Amino acid sequence: MAKVLLENINKSYDETHIVKDVNLEIHDKEFLVLVGPSGCGKSTCLRMIAGLEEISGGTIKIGERVVNDLSPKDRDIAMVFQSYALYPHMTVFDNMAFGLRLKNRRRGLARLVYRNEIKQAEAAIREKVLSAAEMLDIQHLLNRKPKQLSGGQRQRVALGRAIVRQPQVFLMDEPLSNLDAKMRVQTRAEIIKLHRRLGITTIYVTHDQVEAMTMGDRIAVMNDGILQQCDTPLNLYHHPRNRFVAGFIGSPGMNFLEVHVIANDNGFLFKSDDIELEAPASRAKVLLPYAGKVLLLGIRPQDIYDRAHLPNALQANDGNIIRARCEVTEQMGDATHLFLQAGKHSLVTAVTPQSQPLPEEMMELVFDMKKVHLFDMESGDVIG
Repeated sequence: MAKVLLENINKSYDETHIVKDVNLEIHDKEFLVLVGPSGCGKSTCLRMIAGLEEISGGTIKIGERVVNDLSPKDRDIAMVFQSYALYPHMTVFDNMAFGLRLKNRRRGLARLVYRNEIKQAEAAIREKVLSAAEMLDIQHLLNRKPKQLSGGQRQRVALGRAIVRQPQVFLMDEPLSNLDAKMRVQTRAEIIKLHRRLGITTIYVTHDQVEAMTMGDRIAVMNDGILQQCDTPLNLYHHPRNRFVAGFIGSPGMNFLEVHVIANDNGFLFKSDDIELEAPASRAKVLLPYAGKVLLLGIRPQDIYDRAHLPNALQANDGNIIRARCEVTEQMGDATHLFLQAGKHSLVTAVTPQSQPLPEEMMELVFDMKKVHLFDMESGDVIG
């Protein structure tokens, strides 16, 4: 096992700067998720770690070795691709054994066809393949060809091929994106259990923030080639560093309102058109420099409540109530998602299933003001 260190990593194609000064340490045995929208540079980072892309600047270390100039086969990594990348003419067993057999050929064992070494090597390969197959519950598939497998089974074969190599690092590039929703949930649970069992450092790339939140020990959020924040899932959710992270992490996404900060005798108000909210007293010191200015207020859908079904811990008052018109209702079973319009502001809430407003019905919403996030309008950085 090994840690992976990225120091000032850059990647450019001609004049296009794809990855910009990324600094990141992946700890030994950690499961780190690289997440971000399409084109943010996450897969490029993974391919540079694998040696499939040359870096334009910086240093990559796997363990104590600088691997900038090493070929992929010499980096002691195993990669699982989105497309599975299985050989269609080979059985499952041969697909899983292929990398080990190729490694032996490079060592010259293929020439020893009349000696015991090749038999011993093949026996060791068989033992590793059978062990991985048992771990993934695919022993009964070993004699099948890839075309005879479902998508989930193909993905397990691709995982097995990586496992038998016993690498220092697993690299996974959106391995679940070709699976249906139910199979994605099942397979991500299998990958987590597999990681706990093997303890191999894993770097996992996805654009799906739900995958990232449920799988990663830590999550590195990227946008426009820049590492925005790297932290645990809960810290990213509760303490985002900037507007992008706040909006990207969490489902449904965070609501944002442009508000004027107004000082009064009781503290500060957030005002935008017909919306007027009272800032918590704990934010007074932070808001002093912003009196008379415009800020971006963010609040998660889970922190906006239907006044008719308010939890006991939250009290409604003039400083946390707004009126909004319900436009769309989504019944999720465990919650109801409401899409509303409050003046010029579009809002989404995740309320209890008991809330059943009719289309176009006006309703009162209660903000949990202790849960609001404040961001600078120009930089997008969090305030306070």
